[in-house]
Amino acid sequence: INNDARSQGFDTREPFIVPIFLIRKERVKGNTSIFKTLEAISDITWQVESEDFNSSQRALAEKIINHRTLLESQIQTNDYFLVPIGIIKKSAGDAPVPFMSIFESIDDYKNEIEDLIPDSTAVNSTQRKNFYQTTLYKLLEYVRETYNYIYLPAEITTSEYSKIESELLQSLLGENLQQRISKIIKKKDITEINQYLNEFVEQLSGKLNGQYHFKRPTQRQNSFTQRHMIAKIIESYFSDKILHYIDSINRDTPVHNLSSGEKRKALLDLSMGFLKGNPKKTQQSTVLAVDEPELSLHATSCFKQFEKIREISELGIQTICTTHWYGFLPAAMSGSATYVSPNQSFIKCINLEYYRDELSALVKESRGSYLDTLEVKS
Repeated sequence: INNDARSQGFDTREPFIVPIFLIRKERVKGNTSIFKTLEAISDITWQVESEDFNSSQRALAEKIINHRTLLESQIQTNDYFLVPIGIIKKSAGDAPVPFMSIFESIDDYKNEIEDLIPDSTAVNSTQRKNFYQTTLYKLLEYVRETYNYIYLPAEITTSEYSKIESELLQSLLGENLQQRISKIIKKKDITEINQYLNEFVEQLSGKLNGQYHFKRPTQRQNSFTQRHMIAKIIESYFSDKILHYIDSINRDTPVHNLSSGEKRKALLDLSMGFLKGNPKKTQQSTVLAVDEPELSLHATSCFKQFEKIREISELGIQTICTTHWYGFLPAAMSGSATYVSPNQSFIKCINLEYYRDELSALVKESRGSYLDTLEVKS
């Protein structure tokens, strides 16, 4: 869908992404309103069946239900929320808005969320009308603060590298650095800054004789937070700190001058170094996504790349990769692989712990038609 939107514009399909999050309940107990929202959505998601969706959605719904069944066999479902939430762009110029994909066709979600509207007279009719959408915005903001997503693209330009390196450092330096800075920057100071800025914007609008005014494009959060400021401080501090690679002859080279493949190697080395040196879990769950780790690398280096990725996952970091290289199968050793046929008509999940048996079953199931040609290099 996203590729279609990029190539054909927004007239045919809107680009969107909607992950389904598995959130441990004990992590949310301190936030009552979010807990209730997650509980309302999750109770439906754990129980919904493919027949509850529209006929055009059932093929996809069945895959989701089958995967949920597999999940139920491996965890205690009472300990987790299961929540679909993501974003969609209605048109090219619009800001993304919360979206639940095919789950929005089920009225129970909206009904259950609207049952959470307080009985208080302080809630006016407009707030009641917008309660569902406002609640999804708050949920999306909570997810963004709970998960830290790091994406390493296949091709990394010099300008992109600096941004990725900064985001990676902010994530891997972890809670410890953020807590230290938060002791210096008080929440009270942030509140006063927000109040001053809001008054300043109102004054500016007042000077425009009612012809113009400043307005948010969506219902997103209006004020910046202590967390936003800390992130900007860390980003600014590291923006002029250049990572250098020291080779076997002690030659010093800025990493942004290395090849695309060498840049990815450096970023994975950086991840490993910080995670091993700082094993303390942060408040955020980090997801590391790497697009084609093997690109531009020799086969021996490819194997080492996937070994690093496996080691990172063993440190409690969820890792996701796309790859055309079959050599990752023995390197990964655990986890799952999703095979997608060239025309995307067939998708199969493979347990990497038993990948030999799984591949044999796949070959028998397809009579050898699903797998692409394997090229083995010595």
